[in-house]
Amino acid sequence: MDKVLQQRVKKWINEVFVDQNWDNFELEFPNYDITGGSIADMIQVKVIAEQAGTKTNLDLIIKKSKDSNIAQDTLNLNRAYLNEINMYSKFVPYLRQFAEERNSEPFENLPKCFGTIAKEGEYVIILDNLKSKGFKTRELEHSHDMHHTKLVLEAYAKWHALCLALRDQKPSVFEEFKHSCKSYLDADSKMFQYLVATVHKELELVSQIYLERNDSLTAEKLKMLKIRYKDLMEDRMINKNEQYIVIGHGDCWNNNYLFRYNDIEKNPDKVAVIDWQFGVCGSPLTDVTAYIFSCCSTSEIERIDEMLQFYYETLSKKLRKLNSDPDKCFSWDICQKSFLRYAPIGIAGMPMFVKVSCTEKSNNSYDIEQATEEGDFSNIFEGKLRDPEDYFNKIDGILKFCIKQNYI
Repeated sequence: MDKVLQQRVKKWINEVFVDQNWDNFELEFPNYDITGGSIADMIQVKVIAEQAGTKTNLDLIIKKSKDSNIAQDTLNLNRAYLNEINMYSKFVPYLRQFAEERNSEPFENLPKCFGTIAKEGEYVIILDNLKSKGFKTRELEHSHDMHHTKLVLEAYAKWHALCLALRDQKPSVFEEFKHSCKSYLDADSKMFQYLVATVHKELELVSQIYLERNDSLTAEKLKMLKIRYKDLMEDRMINKNEQYIVIGHGDCWNNNYLFRYNDIEKNPDKVAVIDWQFGVCGSPLTDVTAYIFSCCSTSEIERIDEMLQFYYETLSKKLRKLNSDPDKCFSWDICQKSFLRYAPIGIAGMPMFVKVSCTEKSNNSYDIEQATEEGDFSNIFEGKLRDPEDYFNKIDGILKFCIKQNYI
């Protein structure tokens, strides 16, 4: 790391921790694995601070905006950075207070945020480094089994319940937060165009494989899904005919879930949900369907009824603890109908995520600015498929089940 950036980090640390009144502090920059970083730059730093002879050690992640005009203006990422800053600095603290006033547990499936900085062209979030505390992402080549899936669905259910209860009990406050939450993926944005182009490319590729295997029925289903995808996404982004709104996570793929493991890493016992810059308001089921179809395999998706029931039971229980009525805020019937409405969007994106999991070398250091040159996000798929037949079988199992269930 160059000295100029190190000085910037020191300035940010000093600004965020000014109330600690440290006598002095030193910084160390270890070289741990930081998965992700395509939309923002990730910096790991250890802080050794001293006050009145007492030392304090902090292991932090600094998430900073990319400095280029391409990222901030052309790709509209300045909006994404501000969304996440507002989430950590305003919305999460308010939800904590809201929950505690009702003697209910606040949302704990997040890294601790020590502070944020939002200035012209400079957006910074300073977070607790959970990877140094034993949290890590699931290996990309492995889908999320039910142990992982239930942790994520439980976290989403509790988050969505807080949003729904706030909307129920303090609608004007919820509307203020909703108004400040503006996605960088609106239908006119470059990012939206690149996402649609990427999904279209992958659907076309898989459709051709089915034609080569003389399965014209599945190929036709994919062709129709490709035709519908842009309109489905546009309706989703503007919440067309959607009455049940939460402030969602949105970026629901493998690398945005950090798991802590027990029993010598057999099963996880906690999940932290990271990367909240997507900043999109919509149905709770947009998070649920996006997660399930990007992270789960056929064996889990075939248990979709069990997953939805688990999610809804957790959500309804949390709503009651927050003194809201689940039937009023988000009934089981609406939950089921919402799944059917938003499942096609998740299914359309599924081949893209399967490919990421099946390539010999997925590009974890992918820089989002490359999309402006390619017109899509296809550069994230580096390397050859480890096993083309395995790649096809993973997609085929999910698609055949979804077609049988009339999801598409």
